[in-house]
Amino acid sequence: MLLSLDDIKARLGIDAADTTHDAALTAAGDIVTAWFEGYCQRGLEARADIEENFEFPGRREYLFRFPIDTITEALLDGNPLAIDTLFVNKAAGWIEPLPVGSHFYGCLFTVTYSGGFAPDAVPEDLADAFARCTGVKGGFGEGSAAGATPTAGAAPIKTLGLGQGAIAIGFETGSTAERGGITGGFDVSEAPPELQAYVGVLDRYRVLYL
Repeated sequence: MLLSLDDIKARLGIDAADTTHDAALTAAGDIVTAWFEGYCQRGLEARADIEENFEFPGRREYLFRFPIDTITEALLDGNPLAIDTLFVNKAAGWIEPLPVGSHFYGCLFTVTYSGGFAPDAVPEDLADAFARCTGVKGGFGEGSAAGATPTAGAAPIKTLGLGQGAIAIGFETGSTAERGGITGGFDVSEAPPELQAYVGVLDRYRVLYL
């Protein structure tokens, strides 16, 4: 789960001592984590000892789970590769052979690493969206106390348009002030209804390299 249960409850205004809804929120959090990762096409939850195998495409290669924490092993065509022969952009989640410009084109590459956001290091916009979406999925609206009538917690909608089966949604949020307060348009036609209010945030973490 992307956030700890205590953090989710705090963000939803649920008393930490109230454990009545812990099971429902935990189950919802696991589902929402899968939704977020599926939409972003990237692993967001912190995991260790992840192994990925791929044919190196030439230069830069994005790993599935990001940000990258530590690379513990790298193999090139089954042979150990010194990790210091790789440039690792931890924040963006990609690796590249050194010196830059060299490549392992067509080589089978295996990397073992740890990555993803630790619960206490999830960016605020992502953490807030996750808690709200988990609350909606678990039966609680934005800022609702336990037992309150659920509401669809989300940032205020500024624009809403339909086109070619997709929904273009813009949200008025402080974190997008540099773009006039509008997050832009996103194809959320395949997203679960509970997820659709949060795609403006998720798009900042969505894979861009495919």
